Amino acid sequence: MTRKKTFDEQVTLAKIGELFWRNGYVATDMTQICQAVSLNKPSIYNAYGDKAALFRKVVDWYVDDILAKGGTCLAGSAPVSEEIGALMRYFMVLPEGVVISRGCLLATTMMELKYKEPDLFDYTQSRFDNIPRLLEGYLQEAQESGRLRPSADPGVLSEYVFTMLLGLRVQARARSGQLNLDSLIAMAMGPLKEADKQPEGARPAPSNPRKRIQG
Repeated sequence: MTRKKTFDEQVTLAKIGELFWRNGYVATDMTQICQAVSLNKPSIYNAYGDKAALFRKVVDWYVDDILAKGGTCLAGSAPVSEEIGALMRYFMVLPEGVVISRGCLLATTMMELKYKEPDLFDYTQSRFDNIPRLLEGYLQEAQESGRLRPSADPGVLSEYVFTMLLGLRVQARARSGQLNLDSLIAMAMGPLKEADKQPEGARPAPSNPRKRIQG
């Protein structure tokens, strides 16, 4: 029987995630993980199983965090381009303009996993697919409520936003302190601004995006 965890799981997964982001999956061993979170191997194995199971748990934590926090930015009370821009700034820039240092789990591990751990690659890709789905669902509701032009393609726009987010996160990690992220994000919102439509009168708010994706 699995014992009840006696540590802060969110903090623990964040620290383990940092190791995977920094070192890659293969180069991160259980000894490093135990040292990073101040837990012994039996505690880690009892809580999560082997390294592959632990990595899946980190991926779940990471994606669920993005979906939950992303939903707070996509409230349906402002133009689509403004809300998507706010979403990108939320994940790219911390208070006072500090660039998020951990980079992106997808960008730093997916290619490694594809050739060395195909099962983990498939799992990680399936979880990350929920992010463009969240965006597409939000854009579809925006279109239905009259905030997005009828000619706009929610599927194409969602993939565009997701691609821009990934690309900027890779650049932010490689060139920390050298990028004006606010300016780049504002420029990236050009296609969204073209797709914006301002209806007359009040706009019905879409349902909470966080409820659209269940995992």
